Amino acid sequence: MSDLEIGIFPVPAFEYIKLGSDYNNIVILAADGRLVFSMPLYKNNPILIEDFSEGLYFLQGQSKTGKIKVGEFVVIYK
Repeated sequence: MSDLEIGIFPVPAFEYIKLGSDYNNIVILAADGRLVFSMPLYKNNPILIEDFSEGLYFLQGQSKTGKIKVGEFVVIYK
């Protein structure tokens, strides 16, 4: 993982995701570019994704040092 990637777990996900650190301005986009979630401040709480459709999602957040970091995760329902 590079220093510009966000650690996201669990992957694949089906109820929630958590990030490896605190972030400002979290944005989650569906694979088609639709904004599906945003949060001004993330403090290591689970992000509920149980209403998301199955598929690939992209996440972007700003670290405390101001760097924009990105990650991706897959939602799969059992």
